[in-house]
Amino acid sequence: MVPLREERSLTLTFSGVDAAIELEKHKHSHYFSNILGSESKGSLLSGLKESEHASGLSAGLSRPYLGGALFTVTVALTPKGLKEWRKVVGAVRGYLVMADVEGPQDYLWDEMRKLAEIDFEYREAMTPSNLAPMLAKTSLSHCAEDLLEGPALYPEIDVDGIEKLGRSLLEGGMRVTLCSQELSDECHEIESIYGTRYALSQYEPFEDEGTEILDGVGLPSSNPYVPSSLKIHNEKEIERRSSIDGHVLEAVSLLDAGIQGKRDQGPSLFFCPDRRFMRPTGTAMFMLENMDHVSADDYVRHAIYTGMVRESLNEEAYDASLGGLGYELSNSTRGLSIGVGGYTERMETFLSQMLLRVKDPGNLCDVGLFGRLVDNSLRGLRSLEMEYPPPLILILKWEAFVA
Repeated sequence: MVPLREERSLTLTFSGVDAAIELEKHKHSHYFSNILGSESKGSLLSGLKESEHASGLSAGLSRPYLGGALFTVTVALTPKGLKEWRKVVGAVRGYLVMADVEGPQDYLWDEMRKLAEIDFEYREAMTPSNLAPMLAKTSLSHCAEDLLEGPALYPEIDVDGIEKLGRSLLEGGMRVTLCSQELSDECHEIESIYGTRYALSQYEPFEDEGTEILDGVGLPSSNPYVPSSLKIHNEKEIERRSSIDGHVLEAVSLLDAGIQGKRDQGPSLFFCPDRRFMRPTGTAMFMLENMDHVSADDYVRHAIYTGMVRESLNEEAYDASLGGLGYELSNSTRGLSIGVGGYTERMETFLSQMLLRVKDPGNLCDVGLFGRLVDNSLRGLRSLEMEYPPPLILILKWEAFVA
């Protein structure tokens, strides 16, 4: 298929999935979404990045209905991945073969269940306008008595059910969808409504497809960022944490020598606990200012540098995101804006790791990564021409504001 936007993607759609209500009740598909969509060290995505075939991957149920559902794996391809897309298909199927041999893992299921319970216990109240459509969507996959808590309830692991779903993904039907403007010479059909160019053909797998397991790829390891003892900090503890002691202070001090500018006291850090809803969460944010103003060239260099930092932090950040932590790393005309938010129990550990990567990403000599970041940036700029005018105007107004 030939899209209007500049993108390269491969989507594998698997059929033969059992009824959606049964799937959501026992969460069989969640197990495969977790292991296939993992971005941690040793994941399928890390292996595809290492071989320079992909830059992103997602997996999960799509188009659920009362009688069943489809399971999709979508891969954001590099130019090499587009040319060798059959190897990407083989890697995905090889991972499913490996997961079938290893069998369902209790520790992965226990982590998923605990994270779901924490998210449900500390979930913010929803407005009626947001709650109503959420319940309507949930009603497609849960019984009426389970609409509110059903998505967060994980029963004991059903080994037989997970193994059965894994075999159906391997043995059932599979549709391969390639999407790129570089396929224009091969797509001669025109879709009647939107005028999209496409082509249909029978997928003929190679004899050795489905057995290729990438080096260093395996099931996810235990997540060190899963909270274990969440609690609400009292006023004295809040004041102590607000004074930037412990690991955060050590991590911030590591950057002091590398910061340039007029300020001699180093970076300023602000920690703000959740005083309004009294949840065990907080936000730490600070700005690294290295000069009064930067040129357009410097702004682009900063953008590439932050991209390299994000790439080096990706595996650590994925585990942290599952544990309820998020981060912000963005560049402006005055420097870098850094922020971490979420459950405070593991926040200091993640912030320390993040600041170490900001100081030295460890991948500045990776020519391949540099090329991919530049390519993504250029494709994003060219795709702006396809934006609907109102969002495009907002983007341009924001860019003018930060400049």
